[in-house]
Amino acid sequence: VLEEKTKAIGEAKSKEEDCDDIPADALLKELLNMQKQQLTELLPELREREENSEQILDSAGLVLKDINNYGEKLSGIKQQYCSRLSQVSSFLRMIPKTEQ
Repeated sequence: VLEEKTKAIGEAKSKEEDCDDIPADALLKELLNMQKQQLTELLPELREREENSEQILDSAGLVLKDINNYGEKLSGIKQQYCSRLSQVSSFLRMIPKTEQ
């Protein structure tokens, strides 16, 4: 973009040199029009990138939600296994030890 602006200024200067009777306000107006045209050309790409960014953020939000749900599910499974282990452990303590 900077190169294009520099090029546009260079073109405007060469036009000014070619035709010294161009008033400064006309030159400024021409430069503004060229800049407006360049910005207008960039607008669709910027909108597309914004949409892509929104889609990425939405996807990341869904992944984060899935991670949280999975963490909660694992926590529930952990509780179940702890409960079962506790039951087995208490059952094993009730069995009398046989002496050898």
